[in-house]
Amino acid sequence: MKYKKISFDWDNTIAMSYMVDSEDDSELPVYTFQGYNDKLIDLIKDYYNHDIELFIVTSRKRELEQYYPEDSVHYQLRLLKLDHIFPPSRVHYTDGDLKAKTLRDLGVELHYDDSMEEVLECKRAGIDVIPSMSFHPDVNVVAKGIITDINGDILLLKRTDEGTKWDIPGGHIKKIEHERGLKGLADGFEREVAEETGLIIPESRLIHKFIHTWKTHTNEMNVILVELDQQTPNVDLNIQDFQENSEFEWVPYYEIEDYMGNMTEVSRLALEDYLENMFKPTIQEAAYLPSQSKSWAKMKKRLIGMGKNRNTGGGKGHTRPKMKKSKAAPPDFAVLEQEGSKKKRIRVKIVKKTH
Repeated sequence: MKYKKISFDWDNTIAMSYMVDSEDDSELPVYTFQGYNDKLIDLIKDYYNHDIELFIVTSRKRELEQYYPEDSVHYQLRLLKLDHIFPPSRVHYTDGDLKAKTLRDLGVELHYDDSMEEVLECKRAGIDVIPSMSFHPDVNVVAKGIITDINGDILLLKRTDEGTKWDIPGGHIKKIEHERGLKGLADGFEREVAEETGLIIPESRLIHKFIHTWKTHTNEMNVILVELDQQTPNVDLNIQDFQENSEFEWVPYYEIEDYMGNMTEVSRLALEDYLENMFKPTIQEAAYLPSQSKSWAKMKKRLIGMGKNRNTGGGKGHTRPKMKKSKAAPPDFAVLEQEGSKKKRIRVKIVKKTH
């Protein structure tokens, strides 16, 4: 095979899960386990049989694993009968940091990860990377985004397929994302935007829904609004694995109509609704979509204060909100941080799906 050293993220790559705020407005989010990625596990076994050197590289904090032994990576590897492939020396923890440096130190040539932030960082570091969500099938639910900059200019993308029409970012969400409800809709939208533009977007709002049929395919269209606080954030179309879009423009809302003559029907319908209602309460007061990053931020802000503000995605000047998750966590755990000689131990509420 081409690669001699390959690595895998753990949470939401091999072990599938998500986290949302609790319905009773508790300070602690609810964690839901969705099972394991069997296709990726089969691929791991195939790589192993071809004598490829394999690693787990996870953003988990190593020190937390001892407090929840049955939810630790090593315990779950034994459960999956993968511990002979990944002995302790082959499992590496980055303690919340991005993984590219660790991957380079290990000599990893190919990495699998669900986080688009990690995917983009690997690409910039020259490490081949495969988004692990590509192993999950699409559903007939589409998330398309009206992304504006601080001036209200709207991001348009020029497609490379039939008609080379103008479009707005977004695409189909995955089946496993769809099982997460609105949280999965946000996940899928953020993934699609990052894959197409290199932008890591902050909070988003669902502002419109409609049913659309094209060439016998009927999809549920969800129009999502993202308001960035930078001026014309940099878009990196070279980040695309397949050149789906060839150009981008940040267009003032009052000039959008000039582009509608050569625009996809879905984008035209979405933008017409937005332009008609952009100053109405239905748009201005639309609720933010559930966000795993927000759930982690809410918990961490209460327990350990503000985290690092790391510049991510979207080129110069584009940053995520300061409070952010440290990737996924072991099931049944929330936060355990060192403060001097004291440790804090807080548990989250758990929901484990049964199949």
